[in-house]
Amino acid sequence: MPPCLLATALAGIALAGDLRARPALYLTLHAFAFAFFLVAARAARLLPAGNGGFVRVVAVAAVLRALLVAAPPSLSEDVYRHLWDGRVQLAGVNPYLHPPEAPALQRLRDANWEAINHKDIPTIYPPLQQLCCRAVAAISPTVVGFKVAFCAVDVALILLLARLLRRQGRGPAALVLYAWNPLVVVEVAASGHGEPLAAAFVILALSALLVARPRLATLAWGGAVLTKIWPLVLAPVLWRRVPTRRFWPALVLIGALLIPFASAGRQLVAGLGEYGQRWQANELLFGGILRGVEWLGPTEALKGGVTWVRSWFGYSERLSVAYSWTDPQHVARALTLLLLAAVVSIVAVRERSPSRAFLLVIVALLLLSPTVHPWYLLWAAPLLPLHPSRGLLVWTALAPLAYLGSPLAAGGSAWAPLLPWLEYLPVLAGFALDLRGGFLAIGEEGPALAPSGAIE
Repeated sequence: MPPCLLATALAGIALAGDLRARPALYLTLHAFAFAFFLVAARAARLLPAGNGGFVRVVAVAAVLRALLVAAPPSLSEDVYRHLWDGRVQLAGVNPYLHPPEAPALQRLRDANWEAINHKDIPTIYPPLQQLCCRAVAAISPTVVGFKVAFCAVDVALILLLARLLRRQGRGPAALVLYAWNPLVVVEVAASGHGEPLAAAFVILALSALLVARPRLATLAWGGAVLTKIWPLVLAPVLWRRVPTRRFWPALVLIGALLIPFASAGRQLVAGLGEYGQRWQANELLFGGILRGVEWLGPTEALKGGVTWVRSWFGYSERLSVAYSWTDPQHVARALTLLLLAAVVSIVAVRERSPSRAFLLVIVALLLLSPTVHPWYLLWAAPLLPLHPSRGLLVWTALAPLAYLGSPLAAGGSAWAPLLPWLEYLPVLAGFALDLRGGFLAIGEEGPALAPSGAIE
């Protein structure tokens, strides 16, 4: 019965039409769906422990996604960009060379072109994601086609998690925390986000670490980086456990998949650079760091420092670009990056559990990121079955509140000042409870590592 109630709430979301135009209705349906999900997760403890239980969880997960896959995406336009990138490649054009509004691509414009966001910026998605978009566009150049493909990848990710849980002697109830999570279902099946592709590579890398297959671990990590850039933060965790000489498969893969797009030159990172410098939405700690930098006002002092350095090099024009990095926004991003690097380094050295280290690093990335769209929670959510964190689970429940503050949300501006408090106070309280009760501790998770935590 609980899965049926969950399916009913998700079907309501599918039939609600433009969700950003009706944010109150969407949040109400999401709240009901999440409540039914929690009941279903508790009831899943009664599932048989063998293959039969896992099959039921995967089957229900597939049905839940099927309910939403035909619904028009209204919470995000990213799927239209994926479709565009695929069509551009099929037309023989490098997607990193031109933004969608470029006159050179005018002949490719169709009814979906208006829905593409940030038309002035070339694609930000890495090469493997681009090749996947090309493959899907070749088979079914439609929004529904892309959503079906991403749902299929998501089900494959669930199967990877099921295999990992079985290897650890865990039951199917833990798998429900990701497979039936309403945020995951909506963001993949309704909005068409491709986050499960990178997440599947991350889980594959983790599984390989746990069975001492270092080459497969680094190869899978390389695939994750080539799909979404964020898995780069996991590199120190891998380096702590895998000798540097075992990274050659990942380097070969990255080099091989960059070759088809090499004609773009520096344009390969142009879109990603714009994202890194400009994007800011639904952030937590970054906002406080930025306000602190603005209060200190270091811009003039930093410009003076740049001038002094330039004087040592004969006022080199190459160093003049450093002036653009002295404003509070760039200083705050640099400080945030340094703080993240420190946290990741500490976790990589001190945390012996690979899966817990992965989760801690990803959560730190999300807490410090200048941009935390609701679908970014899908980076960490696949680790919930392995480490059922209260804070992360609450975050998946409250992340849709961010849509109220979106410029596209109808009537959301009045709520904007309260959104960070409504979303993040319960999340931080959940993480505090995790810490108090033994942060994310779930017991033995697989083969014991060597004392150094490394795989030779």
